[in-house]
Amino acid sequence: MTTDPGRSVFLTGGVGYLGSHLALRLLESSACARLVFVARARDGISAESRVWQSLRIARDVAGDTGEFPESWRDRVRTVDCGDLAHPPLGLAQALQPFVQVGTSVEFYHCAAAVAFSELQEGAVWNNNLSALESVLTAALALRCAAFNHVSTAYVAGDRQGNLIESVGPRPAHFNNIYEESKYACEEQVVAFSEATALPYRIHRPSIIIGHSRTRRTSSRAGLYYCLDIVRRFYQKVTFGEAAFFRNRHLKVLLDSDATLNLIPVDIVVEEMLAIEAAGVGTLGKVFHQTNPAPLALVDAVAALSHTLGIPEVTIVGSESELGIVDRIFHKKMKLLNPYLSRSSHFDRTNIIACGADRHHPGGIVDSAALETYASAYLSDFR
Repeated sequence: MTTDPGRSVFLTGGVGYLGSHLALRLLESSACARLVFVARARDGISAESRVWQSLRIARDVAGDTGEFPESWRDRVRTVDCGDLAHPPLGLAQALQPFVQVGTSVEFYHCAAAVAFSELQEGAVWNNNLSALESVLTAALALRCAAFNHVSTAYVAGDRQGNLIESVGPRPAHFNNIYEESKYACEEQVVAFSEATALPYRIHRPSIIIGHSRTRRTSSRAGLYYCLDIVRRFYQKVTFGEAAFFRNRHLKVLLDSDATLNLIPVDIVVEEMLAIEAAGVGTLGKVFHQTNPAPLALVDAVAALSHTLGIPEVTIVGSESELGIVDRIFHKKMKLLNPYLSRSSHFDRTNIIACGADRHHPGGIVDSAALETYASAYLSDFR
């Protein structure tokens, strides 16, 4: 990619995990003349400081600890709009000064509340759906060439089998409020586009893990949230009785046919940018940023337990086979259990059609690789 002399990219969620790596790649590739972060201050830290902090962390995760190129200071701008769902002056009005007349504008909406518990339902709907309405309205007013909405592959809810790249059909059941809110967001993007002709793309990554080069991450969500649960559980059990698992196996309830779809953060970013570079033929479409060779869940469990030092794990198919300690573990995994019993194939027809799959060699995360991702996380956060 080369720099468009006047192109501006607006980015929400740029201080988050995926958003910061997207921002980093946009700046490294000179794919835009101006990168505008739509962020907000938090915990006494200004929006601008949070932006540069997130870029430093992303660079560190990617294996580059050098100083920022001086040109980045001229290309990066930060707009503090507060709560996206209720911007004080109107989002479009705040962003308009950063658009040069006669130049192209692209919008990436990565901001989202990732929470599974119904106790957080209000915050999830507000941060995901209400904020989206504000951002879509701003993108239209700015006459964006495309609105890139980051969703999740798990809007599929309880649907299994071959899952195509399209909005709908609506699942009969969602596993949590996050999935349901993101599905509603996709419907909102499509409806808004039909009413206003705003061009859009919908990106659906699966479970995002560390950087493929360094294996490191700054995220503690998804796979890493699961790792933390298992680690703390094992430590608590063995603290009281060090030899507890010496003659016992931890029994885990899961579907032996289930798969785990993991994708490194940099691969997600490369595919997103390759899709954009493919041009107008990618507009109005959905794209699965997913691993075409998902890992068998039983293999993933074996790899993670080995990394954590758990002697042996036994896979069972019925709750009746669980002992007291196993049931406690199963309860702690309550929010994640739906992902331990699904076998889905995420269709990548649209990804392949535009050539974006060239950034995604097959078999990206096997058992051996997963151990290195887990080890890197435990080394950084232990």
